[in-house]
Amino acid sequence: MKLHPDSVSIPDASLPVNVLRRHLGPTLASAALAMNVGDISPPLQSPSGYHILRLMERQPEQVQPYQTVREEVKAEYFRRGRDEALQHYLDDLRQKATIVRSPQAPG
Repeated sequence: MKLHPDSVSIPDASLPVNVLRRHLGPTLASAALAMNVGDISPPLQSPSGYHILRLMERQPEQVQPYQTVREEVKAEYFRRGRDEALQHYLDDLRQKATIVRSPQAPG
């Protein structure tokens, strides 16, 4: 099967939800998780454009023992903490900012 040059190819393997979100982004991953095997989605808009998804296969998610995923859990915890700190910092900068528009600025 020939793919459209702009199509996104997901690895031909079972992917955990977090990897699926990383490949597709949150909007498309949520849509994919709501689909049944064999479904083809309507055109879905994401920040990168429009997409059509086809769910080929689904396997029930298996819970891994904590010791197996410990490092991944720690990394995700710290990543979320950094993201939250950055968001608070940017929000604070926006509140403190003074924006002056140039009289020569268009419209």
